[in-house]
Order: sequence, then structure tokens, then C-alpha cells
Amino acid sequence: MARELSRRSARAMVFVGDDGDRALVAKARAAMAGTRCIDVAGRLPVGALGAAIEGADLLLGNNSGPMHMAAALGVPVVSLYALTHPQHTPWQVPARVLNYPVDCRHCLRSVCPLATQDCLQRVSEVQVVAAALDLLHQTQRTAQGAPQRTTERTSPCARAAGRFGLRLSCP
Repeated sequence: MARELSRRSARAMVFVGDDGDRALVAKARAAMAGTRCIDVAGRLPVGALGAAIEGADLLLGNNSGPMHMAAALGVPVVSLYALTHPQHTPWQVPARVLNYPVDCRHCLRSVCPLATQDCLQRVSEVQVVAAALDLLHQTQRTAQGAPQRTTERTSPCARAAGRFGLRLSCP
């Protein structure tokens, strides 16, 4: 999915997360050979993570801290959102919340009681890429008329990493 989004949007993908996500990110990056992608999973303190997110054109993720940070910073969000609690979706920011309607929606549980994760697993990669491209197009068009937010276009990843003494290869 990230490979296709990178190819079709001509953007680099930046993978964030904690140390526990590093193996998954490595697997994703291996599948993206030949595309621009950066792995900062487990390497950025919260402040640097916020700075990197603030410089992004879009955050694609699940219901997580980075998703909520992006929304708070005014960064458009595409969220793969388990239907556990409808009040925890991103708000006051351009967003696409993706899920598959299931009978157990709004169960208020953090772990799927059916152990299927059908509300997420049945969302196709095609739907995710289409939502991200649509949102990028919408927010780019909006920004051309009246900017919603102002960010430096020099590498926010490198700026954020540099503030914390990290040397990362960033576009």
C-alpha cells in the first residue's frame, strides 16, 4: 500500500512508531525497494515526532497517538479505524476514516472480541490508496487558494532529528 501511494503521489513515505514497530517497518520497507522511504520508528522523542508529523502532507495510520497528533497539528489524516468507539476519530482536520461495517461495531473494546479484526482487515489497499490520493488532492487544491497551514518545505524529518542530535537520511 505504501509503495503504491509513494509511486502515485511522488512522495516519500516516512514510517513512524515505537521500538515494537521496527520489525514491521523493516518488512514494509523491504517491500518498497526502489521507492523513497524513511524509517524513524523508535528513534524520535515525542517532540521530534510532532515536528516530523507537522511537516507532512498527510498522515496515514491507525487510531494511534501519531494520528491524534496529526489532527491536533492540522495535518490531514487517513485513518484505518477499528469501529470500537466513534468519538475517537480525528476531528477539525481534513480526514478520511476507513473501516468495514460489522455487526459488532462500537463494542468499546480495545481488542477485537471476535479475534477477526474484520472492521480493518476487510478494508482494501485500493480503498486506502484512493482515500489518501483524494485527500492529498483536496488539501493541495485548498492550499493553492487559501493555505490552511504553513510549513517549511525543507525536510521536516531532518530538522526534527537534528534538534535531538540524530543523524537520519531524510529527503
